[in-house]
Amino acid sequence: MSDARIIELEIKLAYLEDLTQTLNEIVTNQQRQIDRLENSLKMLHENQQTLAANIHS
Repeated sequence: MSDARIIELEIKLAYLEDLTQTLNEIVTNQQRQIDRLENSLKMLHENQQTLAANIHS
């Protein structure tokens, strides 16, 4: 394999490693956001149930 081809592959590998890291950060941030949204939804649901119970009492 020629030196030029090895360099080309090393450049592509470096790009892919950077892309993988970037995508990992995006997925991690999205999961945190999903977790926060799930918690908010749970709290809203609990508040709704409490309000409904108070109305029917």
